[in-house]
Amino acid sequence: FMEVLAYIKVGFYKETDLSVCIPKILIGGVSECADRYSFYLDPVEAKEEEKSFIAGNMEGIGAGLEINKDGGLKILNIYERSPAEKAGLKENDVIIALSADIAKPVDDWTDLRKIPLDQAVKLIRGAKGTQVNLLVLRDGKQEKISVIRDKFNIEFLKSKIIKEKIGYIKILAFGGEVSDQFYKAMQVLDKDGAQSIIIDLRNNGGGKLDSVINMCSWFSKTKLPYTAILYTKDRNGPAKDSTVTGLSVGKFKDKKIVVLQNGNSASASEIFSGYLMSEADAIIVGEKSFGKGI
Repeated sequence: FMEVLAYIKVGFYKETDLSVCIPKILIGGVSECADRYSFYLDPVEAKEEEKSFIAGNMEGIGAGLEINKDGGLKILNIYERSPAEKAGLKENDVIIALSADIAKPVDDWTDLRKIPLDQAVKLIRGAKGTQVNLLVLRDGKQEKISVIRDKFNIEFLKSKIIKEKIGYIKILAFGGEVSDQFYKAMQVLDKDGAQSIIIDLRNNGGGKLDSVINMCSWFSKTKLPYTAILYTKDRNGPAKDSTVTGLSVGKFKDKKIVVLQNGNSASASEIFSGYLMSEADAIIVGEKSFGKGI
């Protein structure tokens, strides 16, 4: 417990009063003390989270989830051939409660609007073959949906030529080996004659920072073999820059880029679109992004 407090005291982006923080942690977890993006994983959970996100092999319902601003968990993505897809869940559904017994009155279900994100996700995930009943808010109406959990694979990236000289790349999340896959996809589209690339980041909630930094560097307009992608600043010192060096810097700088985004494009997605807009003359099309700017 003291180790967790020390991380918050030293590492959180703003100064925190621990005398106020401790009761909040005891009641609602780390996210109540810090912010809704902060939560605690024990060493086993942390290792499993990293392993599953890097490999793209997961177990659960097969949906990408994000905090809904009005409470509950919004579904960003339904992964192909996943239990969520089979059960009829849809993007932008909001999961507000769950129960192991679908016959229970809704008032007796576990209300996910009252618990931190990490705890809610743990309840939704589960072992292969088990059932979870979800109360979903869709178009203003509540609906009960039963899902049988299973193992599934996430395909983080898809690409194709959609018209002569126009390529299309969909990035579901910045997980797995997506940076390597993206580089190879760009090479293939280049070989196929694509001069303009549409990069689809709709419903992409983010992922690994090092992946997005590398991907940004390939569109840098610099003539040098290195480029600074972004600056980060904490409360303890001056800004630090994330610089990429190598032969691949500026590799695709001559391509015309259009980025598609929506209100669920967050975190690493916003770094990617922001960099390409300001440094690579990309055009951003869609909606205002999520705004995960801390």
